[in-house]
Amino acid sequence: MKVTVAIPHAGSKAKLEKLLGQLAADGFDSVLVLGDKERKGPASARNLALGKVKDGVIWFLDDDMELVSEGNRAKIEKIFADGREKIVGTLILDKKGEPMRWNYGKFIQPLWLDGLSYWKLKRLWAKPERRRVDWVAEGSMVMEADLFRRLGGFDAGFLYHEGQDLCRRAGGAEFEPSVVVRHNQGRTRLRLMWWRAIVSDRRRFLGKRRDESEERSRG
Repeated sequence: MKVTVAIPHAGSKAKLEKLLGQLAADGFDSVLVLGDKERKGPASARNLALGKVKDGVIWFLDDDMELVSEGNRAKIEKIFADGREKIVGTLILDKKGEPMRWNYGKFIQPLWLDGLSYWKLKRLWAKPERRRVDWVAEGSMVMEADLFRRLGGFDAGFLYHEGQDLCRRAGGAEFEPSVVVRHNQGRTRLRLMWWRAIVSDRRRFLGKRRDESEERSRG
């Protein structure tokens, strides 16, 4: 089975070089660094894989990630050996080595991204174990190239929640803690712009769900 790593790159060159060194030692078939020249965002950069990866599975991995577990290529091949199409999210640790918030979860109504959801999801994050979930984070996400193509890639209209949207369109995801990465995230400088993007993403997500629900009711 061919395993391709696709890295959307717009951040630290030093972090990227370290990650590339780790991936080379792990024996992956191909590693693609996806730079979006028009700077439309990470979802747009990830979608460049649509025209570059024809078969096998794709591991989307952010450029500020660091590999923690070893033998990741073999682990991914084993995860997909059953032939079932799926989206799989790996365990992501924060800088302190703790399971990252918003690594995976459930769509909880009515406030799936608000405080109410957060406290309910904390119980899931406290004990990372293999499970079926509604969504996994796009920062470390694996799927078949054919499935990614049929879904039409990520919705580039999202800035932060394209992973949740893709998983919703796929009908869910699986969380796999045997593959572990660390997120070496820098500070978000423009906090106001970040919050505006979060609000915009929530509206887009809920609007898409509402539109699809209306289409089903008409059909």
